[in-house]
Amino acid sequence: MCHRLCAIEVLIDVLGHRVVLESTCFYIICIVGNYVQRKPLQGQCCNILSKLLASFDGHSSAGTVEVLGRQLQVVVPKLITACLTNEKEERSGTADSSGLLSLLRHLTVDADPLLYDYIRELEPLPDLDCLKDIREFHTSLSASYASRDQFLKGSFLWSSNCTANSCIYHNSVRDY
Repeated sequence: MCHRLCAIEVLIDVLGHRVVLESTCFYIICIVGNYVQRKPLQGQCCNILSKLLASFDGHSSAGTVEVLGRQLQVVVPKLITACLTNEKEERSGTADSSGLLSLLRHLTVDADPLLYDYIRELEPLPDLDCLKDIREFHTSLSASYASRDQFLKGSFLWSSNCTANSCIYHNSVRDY
């Protein structure tokens, strides 16, 4: 399998800036995501994802942010699952999650602020010491969003209710 993952690295190099197209990015993330939990391939998977992220960093635009933002829902849970597996193995002294944690930080804490709306949509992170700063960042983003979101929903419901009541009032006046 290692030689196939090498081919993915070469593909990224060959495609250059076109690797940030949604279909290509999704293809690469799906393949690498299937193998990132396998310890022998984890380092290579992290290298491939790092190369992919470097392509996004080098070609940042609203379109590329949207592509990467959509892929966060796929890649972040896979990285977290790999961290959980490594956390269990670290207790026995056999695993290292530094590459995974570096990627998670890059995708969340150190991410382009344009990705924050996508990061807020991620599921809450598990309570692991190695994920503490990432979890705190995600929680703070989600909390600030929740307050604003509740305010906007309340305003929308209030205006909808007023509009509905005014329609009822106008219809009742018209019927007389």
